[in-house]
Amino acid sequence: MNNWKLATIILAILLGISLMWSVQQRANSEKTQLKAYALEHAQLEYALKDAIESYEQGGSQKELGERLHWLSGFVVNINPAGETVAFHSFDFDYDTNLVLYEVHRKARGNQATEEDIDRLKILHQLINKFQKTALDNVERKTVDDYETEFIEFMEYYETQKEKLIK
Repeated sequence: MNNWKLATIILAILLGISLMWSVQQRANSEKTQLKAYALEHAQLEYALKDAIESYEQGGSQKELGERLHWLSGFVVNINPAGETVAFHSFDFDYDTNLVLYEVHRKARGNQATEEDIDRLKILHQLINKFQKTALDNVERKTVDDYETEFIEFMEYYETQKEKLIK
């Protein structure tokens, strides 16, 4: 009978260790997804900056429109990383795509105004702030740190949204 008790205790300990390992693996997986999500925003930030600079250095509105069209497609494919805390920033991603698409449509018709270019610059600043915040000290961040930062960014974004969405 003592052997059964010992076997049950050992099994319970192994099950507990397995459960703790599983929880840790899930947290690491979620953290990896969040890092990838932030890196996608870094790529978007760089590409948008390049599109704005090319236009300001004498590029055509049609070329700007094509680049923005590509970027709006890129944003559609940025997903809030499954069931991670990135869902907090979903509205920002949606509005980013909206602005890119609106300015793209105008630029393709050669009707983008200086106000539209200013909207792109504001969007660039917001994306830059988002990705820098998300990627700052990335190796030491926990999922809870990401969640806190996404919530803080969205609170800031809500104060700036009026300048972006017209």
